[in-house]
Amino acid sequence: MTDKIFKIKSYKLLIGIEPSDKARRVHLDCFGDEGYLFIINFTAPGKERPSSYNPEMKLGFISRAIDQMPIFIDLLRSTKPIYAYMNNVHPFKNCLMASLEPTREAQLASV
Repeated sequence: MTDKIFKIKSYKLLIGIEPSDKARRVHLDCFGDEGYLFIINFTAPGKERPSSYNPEMKLGFISRAIDQMPIFIDLLRSTKPIYAYMNNVHPFKNCLMASLEPTREAQLASV
């Protein structure tokens, strides 16, 4: 299993139309050190694609409904530091995190 946590250094919101198929594209690119990239793709509700993480490309991906976009933008703007978590065996766990501290449940499980 390969997983990666990296601190997000910068982010960019991209809104546009893909010339090849005229489809609208909305995604949030989150950049870390050493070339790591976490992409959050926003789609119509019910059209989300499976999450993924490719360790060789240093690229993680999640897809969320467009109505969740303000939540992610607010998190990136107002919370520092913010981290991306990526997992290639269980990509459904890919997420943004506001802390590296374990949850109470994780602490109790390790006792």
